[in-house]
Amino acid sequence: MASTKKVLDLDAELGLELDGPQHTRKIKMLGREWTIVCDVNSYALSEMLSGTDPGAVARFISGLLLEEEAAAFNAALGRVRNLDGEKLGELLNKLIEVAAERPTEPPSPSPRTASRPTSVRKSPAR
Repeated sequence: MASTKKVLDLDAELGLELDGPQHTRKIKMLGREWTIVCDVNSYALSEMLSGTDPGAVARFISGLLLEEEAAAFNAALGRVRNLDGEKLGELLNKLIEVAAERPTEPPSPSPRTASRPTSVRKSPAR
């Protein structure tokens, strides 16, 4: 007897897309403008954070840029003379911040000024 089970379409159910419109944001770095895709792939991020694959960082960074700019961006990063681990970590945080469109660090604890009334008090009724 042939199975008549319907194929479960996870693309439709989860809203997964390979292509489609992309929200982007421009950054300036290494003397030119680059286009960041404002969409962080959590799978690629977890692969990079696992630390088991040395190429995962480059692949993750490539995924944050428009496809046609990714190779040039990675090549430019490879030529930076003083890109140590700390600066690379800072760069990754900034790129993720742009792609996720939210800060990766908490706001500074700067003191807030007291708020002023926005309207003049009405005089008491006479």
